Amino acid sequence: MDLAPTFLELAGVEYPAGDSVQPMRGESINALLAGTSDAVHDENYLTVLSHQGRVVVRQGKWKLSTLEPPFDETEFGLFDLEVDPGESNDLAESEPEKYQEQLELWRMERRNLGIVLPQDL
Repeated sequence: MDLAPTFLELAGVEYPAGDSVQPMRGESINALLAGTSDAVHDENYLTVLSHQGRVVVRQGKWKLSTLEPPFDETEFGLFDLEVDPGESNDLAESEPEKYQEQLELWRMERRNLGIVLPQDL
């Protein structure tokens, strides 16, 4: 998601605006590449990716994900990527408040993305 904003910035052009154009997602990584920034995204930046019913929700050090299509919320796992970059310790049960917070972010963002699930009908 960060490649398009990066290339547009390098080219010195603006992404089109208007009701007929979806907002561009992502941020330019040019400041990181130039060494003037230590990160591309702050801790509150939300990344939601979905493909073939699989989901990744990332915010700061937290990652909520499932590999079980189609978007099966009962199979989501919660991971702290700072202490467990290999995602081997699912914290969904031991961190229920964080799990619920991330799950609500997924639900909100999937609606923004136009993903309609049976429970929405």
